[in-house]
Amino acid sequence: MHYKYSVIIPVYNAEKYLGECIDSVLNQKYQDFEIILVNDGSTDSSGDICDMYMKRDNRVKVYHQNNQGHIVARQKAIALATGDIYLFLDSDDFWDSDLLQTVNATFNEFNCDMVIFNFKRIVNESVIEQKGLFKDKQIFSEGNKHILFEKIINSNDLNSLWIKAVKSSIVYDGIDFSTYNIKHAEDLLLSLPLLYKASKIVYIDKALYNYRMNPQSISNTPNIYKFRDISIVRGKLLEYLKLLGYADDSNIRQFNRFYCKIMADCILTLINLNIEKYNKIKLLKEMYEIPLFVNALNSVKTSYFSPKYIPILCLFKNEYYNLLFIYGNIYKIMQKTKHKIIKQYQ
Repeated sequence: MHYKYSVIIPVYNAEKYLGECIDSVLNQKYQDFEIILVNDGSTDSSGDICDMYMKRDNRVKVYHQNNQGHIVARQKAIALATGDIYLFLDSDDFWDSDLLQTVNATFNEFNCDMVIFNFKRIVNESVIEQKGLFKDKQIFSEGNKHILFEKIINSNDLNSLWIKAVKSSIVYDGIDFSTYNIKHAEDLLLSLPLLYKASKIVYIDKALYNYRMNPQSISNTPNIYKFRDISIVRGKLLEYLKLLGYADDSNIRQFNRFYCKIMADCILTLINLNIEKYNKIKLLKEMYEIPLFVNALNSVKTSYFSPKYIPILCLFKNEYYNLLFIYGNIYKIMQKTKHKIIKQYQ
């Protein structure tokens, strides 16, 4: 079967990389696609770059909106899409030239609802291919889809929307994601209903997507409210585990462990941010009032965690905030010293 692809690209202040991103789609070996660029209130020349590509190629569609975030931008693009299969590309990343060709061959071979593929990290000039999550062309359906959700429970490896190609028939029916008002973990939030609805999913162990480690990107920018977003999305994950019948004791135990680990990282980031101590304590207390987190914290033995996390969780659980700040400073000094030593011997 011959499929048309809708490539969804939210754009925000991406002038440095946007041309390479769009060109990587236009230069695909498989050429039946449309590109939907949603300029989300960029203040640089990104909007002009989008318009320039639209004038060059009638497969490029552009929509300009006030800044409303990635979720709203993607939702708008989905509403405009006319393809049989949707893919998601971030505006500072790019594709290998055979991505669409490989994905298209997989959909035709397996008649599946979703294809998940591997990716490479671009760090400065270095290219690091991620280790495969499963064997090549592994199929997930009703009998073994729990394996995918177990991976999501225990890691961030399957969170990204941009490693997934999905048929339009399973894409969001009446769900308004803008009501969640989050800036972090939105990829997992958007992925969950797709994974839930897909009857057959195929994983291909080929790194086709190039993810640029950009310090200025939204995902790499510290956010004092990140713990709120993570808790909302992990709560949705728990709902889907229950819907699918995957919320057994083992999975809930692993869910709580990984959730506590993520929240411990949020705590460490928070206590080292350059904001008033009073505001830090206020946010820590807010974190302590999240029922999902409190339940997880009380359900997991602190001894399970690595030495990095044990002091954070113990001090937080007992509300020893001043000692928590001291630990945060010590940890920061130790990390700086470690990096200096490593740099000396490189």
